[in-house]
Amino acid sequence: MEWTGVLWMNPPYGRELRKWMAKAHEAARHGATVVCLIPARTDTKWFQGYCVAGEIRFIKGRLRFSNHEHSAPFPSAIVVFRPQFEGGPKVVFVKQDWGVRREPCTGASSAAKGAGSVASTQGKRGSAEAA
Repeated sequence: MEWTGVLWMNPPYGRELRKWMAKAHEAARHGATVVCLIPARTDTKWFQGYCVAGEIRFIKGRLRFSNHEHSAPFPSAIVVFRPQFEGGPKVVFVKQDWGVRREPCTGASSAAKGAGSVASTQGKRGSAEAA
């Protein structure tokens, strides 16, 4: 499945993450905009190989999702891959000021809004392996 348009990606955070980031990077090279919520693992090959080609927004603090007592056990980042992105990596630090949303989100995702990006979801699901 080809990724087109503007997409939101919250991939599995295991060993397969590298494949998802490769797919997002490649989709941007073919015209898609992909907004990725990922663990900020700056010491990994996949982060150095793919994320530095996009816009990196480090989230201050640890994410906490509604009704969960504990925060994520790692720092997070939002990486935006855009078509025709030129120049070196763009790095921004973002406050978690979008808060906990109690109502369903529509249109642009709350994380992308908080990061200053505009993203819409197209309801597409696929795998990083899909062509």
